[in-house]
Amino acid sequence: LPHIIQFLDAQNGIGIGKGPFNNYFYHTHDAGHTWTLASQIGKLSWQYSTWPPDDKECLGYILAIDFFDIQTGWAIAEGCLERNYLFSTQDGGITWLRSGDQLPGLSDISLSFIDLQYGFLLAENTGFVYTTSDGGKTFTHRFELSYPGAQSIQFINFTEGLKLHKDQLFLTTDGGRSWKAILRDRLITDFELLPHGWVWSLSAKCRNSTRSMGCSFYLLGSQDYGQSWKRSNLDGLSLENYPYYTNI
Repeated sequence: LPHIIQFLDAQNGIGIGKGPFNNYFYHTHDAGHTWTLASQIGKLSWQYSTWPPDDKECLGYILAIDFFDIQTGWAIAEGCLERNYLFSTQDGGITWLRSGDQLPGLSDISLSFIDLQYGFLLAENTGFVYTTSDGGKTFTHRFELSYPGAQSIQFINFTEGLKLHKDQLFLTTDGGRSWKAILRDRLITDFELLPHGWVWSLSAKCRNSTRSMGCSFYLLGSQDYGQSWKRSNLDGLSLENYPYYTNI
């Protein structure tokens, strides 16, 4: 399986990286049963015959990826000789173009676009949240989370969003100015906010505290912005570890 996976509907998904080829981009059109190599994003350092590179395509690894629809997506990469930068695609990942200026030089980044132009970028180790209104060409510092260390964010519009921080899920309805904990003390591995108050959380129950042995997964769903939850066990989904990040 690719290392980073995002599904856009029940059948179609995208994935990044397999083994050392962390810039390889994959498609699936059968709910993840098979994955097809579609392209590569930029070029890895070992693909250059001379050094330093004579172009601006060289990258170390992919930090984050987000697709708005089946055709349009963005990927943040750590550059070989410079700070992080953004690639974008408008043909479903067949071709990728580097776009915009360099991004903040941070190692942990989460990316979430709400339409073709407006998106949020979280610098996880500082808690700074940046926004773009031009499809990723430029990013502006918008606000700072109260406590650095948030693992990821997701927004569905200008006001409603989720953040994951230390296995706690928080909701904002005012564009990130304030946050309310809606799910606590769960081993949350992924989450998804949908319109009209729907929230999904994929959580794990492991045999040890390091989450390295015997993890089984279950799905929690809410229809009221996390005020109440219903649980569904995912029978048959049990891994000794879970090295993949998957989007619900």
